[in-house]
This record gives sequence, C-alpha cells and structure tokens, in this order.
Amino acid sequence: MNQIWKRLIFAAGILLLMAGSAFWASRKQEHVFSDTIHIIASEYPGEPYYADLLVQLTENDPLRIADSGLRPDGTAITADSEIFRYDQDDFVSASLHYGYAERIVISEQQNPGRLQTDLVISGDTRQGRGSKGKDFRDIPAFRIAYVSREGEILGITDTAEERGVMNDLEGYPFEVKGSYARFTHVAGSNINLPAIVILLESLLLIVVVFPFMLIIRRIRRKHEQRALIRDIQARAEQTQSKEP
Repeated sequence: MNQIWKRLIFAAGILLLMAGSAFWASRKQEHVFSDTIHIIASEYPGEPYYADLLVQLTENDPLRIADSGLRPDGTAITADSEIFRYDQDDFVSASLHYGYAERIVISEQQNPGRLQTDLVISGDTRQGRGSKGKDFRDIPAFRIAYVSREGEILGITDTAEERGVMNDLEGYPFEVKGSYARFTHVAGSNINLPAIVILLESLLLIVVVFPFMLIIRRIRRKHEQRALIRDIQARAEQTQSKEP
C-alpha cells in the first residue's frame, strides 16, 4: 500500500474519531429542563394587559409550532388576534408558538406603571433533535411585545441585550423599559460542548499527535538511511573481496 493511501486512511480514521466524540458530547448535553422567563416592564405604550416574549425561530425550526394551546387568563386571544398572527423577521410569540412553552402567568397584583409576566418553559432536548432552538439560550434573539386583552400589539421593544453574570440565577429575568429590553443569564450557560470537544481534539492533534508523528518519521528515516549506508558498505566490501 503506497504512502498516499496510508495517509488517506489515517485522516479518515481521525475524522471518524472526532465525529464520534462530538456526537457523544451532543448526546450528553441533551437533558430534561424547566425554567421560567421573568418579564418586568415599565414605561410601556397604552394600557397593555401583559408582556409577551417574542422569540426568533425560523419556519423550519421543529420548536416553532402552529399553536401551543396556551392563552393567558383573562384574555380573549384567538387565532385571528394580532399577537397570534405576528411574524416579523422570524419573531413569533413564545407563549403561543414556542414548543417548550408550558404556562404563562400574569401577576394578579400589578403595581401601577409596571407589568409582570412569567412564562414557564420545560421539555426534553432529546426530543426534536436537530433543532437550533433546543435550549432557550440557543434562540438567536428576543424581543418583548406589549399586548392587550384582545391580543392587540401596543408596542414592541428593540432586540433584547444580553447580560452575563457569574452568580446563579433562577430562570431568565427580562428588564424592560419602553423600547429597551435586557435579559440576564449565567455566563457560560450556553457553552457548546460538542464544539469544545472538537476544539480540544484539534489542539491535541496539533500540539501532541502531529509533532510526535514527525519525530517518529524522522527517527524512521534516520534508521532507513543508516540501513542503506550499511547495505552500500557491505556491498562495497563484497566487491572488494572478489577483486583479484
């Protein structure tokens, strides 16, 4: 077998090993979860009844569903309501169209000039594999919509800014003021384990495996060169011994 085929087989083996470890890591990362999205809003337009979370999910994302079946208590939202039909830049209502939406709770004791809404999400990421929206933190972007009892949208914030903190948090707090929104999460909570595994494997190849292979190759070449020199010397001695 020539050197080219040996190298191709070696490269294929390395790629299969990396793919297998990445797949194992992705399976380990999947889990059952339950979180709460806490939205506290102020300085909003009109007189909204609650604040709804808008999530950016493409139409082909398995977790973007036609109807979650959830309806906030005290509302008259139907399939014809504006919030139900809203779909701009792939932003849709999380309470109505996010597959992991479980319950939406509007605080019974609302302070004047302040809206408080909680969206409970839960699920098993082992279901619906291949979705970029598996975990909440994998969703690309969020906005907040101010919604009336009838489902009319009274205003929408800009895309929410992220704030990572090191201390533990319960759920995901969203601070909303007029058109400004910000959500807080634990820094590093959206670490991509398969990507880290592949990165570490690549570093191992670059720092350890490849240099080790080069050293072995040089040692083998030196042995081959010495063997060739010994062979040439032996033939020369044989030739000299045969001369009269």
